[in-house]
Amino acid sequence: MLFFVVCLSLILSGCGKTVKFKKPDIKDDFCGPVMFYKYCKCAFHKEFCEDVGLSQSTANTYVRNEFNRWVAWKVKKFGEDCVAAGGIYHPKYKCEYCEHPFIKKGNKCVGPEEGKNEDDEDEKEETAFKPDGPLNNDCTVNNDFDQEWKKYSDFDDRIPFQSRSWEVQNAFNVHERILELKVENFKLQRDMEIDRQIRLEAIEYKKALARNIKQNLIKATIRLAYSTYTTIESGISAGKSFSTFLTSTKTLARAGGLLSTVKSVVPKDSKIAFNSKTITGKVANVGVETAYQALEALGNPKDVAIKFMTETKKATVPSADITPEEINILRDQHITKKFVDFAIAESYKVNGKRRDQIVDNENMIKQLEAKAAAWEAKEKERIKAMLEAQCLEQKKQYEED
Repeated sequence: MLFFVVCLSLILSGCGKTVKFKKPDIKDDFCGPVMFYKYCKCAFHKEFCEDVGLSQSTANTYVRNEFNRWVAWKVKKFGEDCVAAGGIYHPKYKCEYCEHPFIKKGNKCVGPEEGKNEDDEDEKEETAFKPDGPLNNDCTVNNDFDQEWKKYSDFDDRIPFQSRSWEVQNAFNVHERILELKVENFKLQRDMEIDRQIRLEAIEYKKALARNIKQNLIKATIRLAYSTYTTIESGISAGKSFSTFLTSTKTLARAGGLLSTVKSVVPKDSKIAFNSKTITGKVANVGVETAYQALEALGNPKDVAIKFMTETKKATVPSADITPEEINILRDQHITKKFVDFAIAESYKVNGKRRDQIVDNENMIKQLEAKAAAWEAKEKERIKAMLEAQCLEQKKQYEED
């Protein structure tokens, strides 16, 4: 009758053996074999903190969080290995293996008579341990690792930002700053081209003023004013040199109500400005690749500027009139006293500052790209250590079974 008794207590019935999960030690089992040793040295001994770029308290939090994640994985693997080896996985991290003559039935060990209707499992063919993933049989990473490591890493957009590894979080933060600088350079290059286009309008205005052909002068003035005010209305930095030039000339402001006429038809909705927040500040939410794709979608800044100015020139603007006396005053102020030349010179000066800022930004971007690559390399090293450690654990369990 003993064989028909369900084994509820291993100690009393002796129908199987129980293996309990033993929690690893953070310093002996995790630091070094799994976690890069410098993080642990910083966390527990305040050494190598500069090398890993963390304070001791931040490193301590990071190491313990990673340890808890690793332990959770080991517990999950313990249960999976238990079931795969024919055991019964119980809560509180215990695995029960039925011993002869008892056999497994559901989640308990039963006598052979009760389990005789169960299909007998085929005996396992003895084979060498073969790990999954980019690993050799000795648990070292193989040649596929360099191409596949990211799919095992925290560069996974499904993982919340705060749950990712410290390495990936830092890489994302660096990429965020790179995107900010690239967006700034886009705006600077765009505005440089717009100011260049407005300078061409100013030169045409000056020529018309010198030739004293009223109709040509009116057209040139309207184009210059409309281009300038449309740019200013867009909320970008271009055109300000010429806006000052236009508004500071009282005669031009009075001439046939010309400037007020132009301002009245300038569109209030911007065709060129964009909200940079739709690109920057998004890396943690959408991932690096998607954020950079949003930047590329902006297009070439010079082409964007030229298209904007071309559409501006095609706009229908009411005409105005100007008296001969006003033309003479404008010629004196804008040609003799060189108001136009001063505005053009100021535009060149502003563009020079923009160009310098672009160069500074590009140099900073190169430095940041090197930092991002360094954090990515650290994540790759972390994944390598994790995969090899997990493989060794699996191999050990396989050989013991």
